[in-house]
Amino acid sequence: VKFSKELVIACAQVAPSKREPEEELTPIQEKLVKKMSPHAFPFTFQFPEMAPCSVTLQPGEDDQGKPLGVEYYVKCWVGSSEEDRGHRRSTVQLAIKKLQFAPA
Repeated sequence: VKFSKELVIACAQVAPSKREPEEELTPIQEKLVKKMSPHAFPFTFQFPEMAPCSVTLQPGEDDQGKPLGVEYYVKCWVGSSEEDRGHRRSTVQLAIKKLQFAPA
């Protein structure tokens, strides 16, 4: 039995760039492009406001396997077309956490 489900909440083409001409790079993006090379493809995305916060349920002493919860990943891959989902060797995945802030 598998208690996980993968949902895609956003998908965008990064290269060739579809960036709007009026969009400016953030200071961090400028530093990374300078460090990586001019061939790097900076991009931004907006996290959906209605997406639930990251949560992890810790397993009990007798439970085995990965903890259950809500996890988010930004996944980038190289493909020859929009339908191409890439190969494992051409995929980079970055885990991110959505936190909720409530002022005291």
